[in-house]
Amino acid sequence: MKNEEIIQKWLRNELTDADKQILIDSGDWEELQRMMKALSNFRAPEFNVEEQLSVLQSKQHRKASKQRWLLPVFRVAAAVLLLISAYAVFFNNPLTEYQTRAGEALSFYLPDSTQVDMNAESSVSYSKNEWQAQRTVNLQGEAYFDVIPGSVFDVNTSNGIIRVVGTEFNIRSRDNYFEVTCYEGKVSVIRGKTAELLTPGERVRVFNGQLTLDKIELEPARNGIQRYEESHFKSVPLFAVVDELSRQFDIEIELNNQKRDIVFTGAFTHENLELALRAVCIPLDLNFEISENRVIIK
Repeated sequence: MKNEEIIQKWLRNELTDADKQILIDSGDWEELQRMMKALSNFRAPEFNVEEQLSVLQSKQHRKASKQRWLLPVFRVAAAVLLLISAYAVFFNNPLTEYQTRAGEALSFYLPDSTQVDMNAESSVSYSKNEWQAQRTVNLQGEAYFDVIPGSVFDVNTSNGIIRVVGTEFNIRSRDNYFEVTCYEGKVSVIRGKTAELLTPGERVRVFNGQLTLDKIELEPARNGIQRYEESHFKSVPLFAVVDELSRQFDIEIELNNQKRDIVFTGAFTHENLELALRAVCIPLDLNFEISENRVIIK
């Protein structure tokens, strides 16, 4: 895949870890960060992006001797044009975005009255102005969707696309762990060329590069942000559980690498750190130490 295509994915908030590494290795990632900083206060002028791209492309037909030193310039210029195009679209059609910090939860409604409950350190964005034409929600982190019957839209994550029609489901899309659980109706999970249709009580997961589909016993449903007063897990690797502990209590947690993939089933409260650590560590015969803003599990 050419870097220009990866940059377009970055602009659409669809960048994967592998894509990011390609940009880092090529040096484009640092260049993009510098341009984003320079454009942070930019107001897009009236500007014909297609016309300017056409001009750039026409210049590529010059002699080879002149092309060699111009190629990096074209690449950076194309990236700048993409950024300007993105900013122009943004100012004409701004996204509505919700974010939560460590230890926070938030509940809100989409334009079709679908209720969205967000867990800690998560973000959800969508275009309110274009909702009828383009029903797309972007998610980073974890959220529960209670979809109005008959409503259709896609939830885009860095780990896959979730296509929904009048259903209830939870998405947990973190850096190293992806999980979708269906509570009511049906939900389609699309990852690359693979698609899984989930029914109530079914779950699809991706970790360590493996996709699995299984059936689980659903916990009694809670409404709104009460849903995230506790964290529940069914056969989840310990590293994902510890990441959630760190996220809920905004604390650094050190975990022995040999314990990362131990499977945990259970729950922990978000009200008290020591009680939460006991709930996780005691069933697994693990010990922990709390020191200021740091925890060691061994």
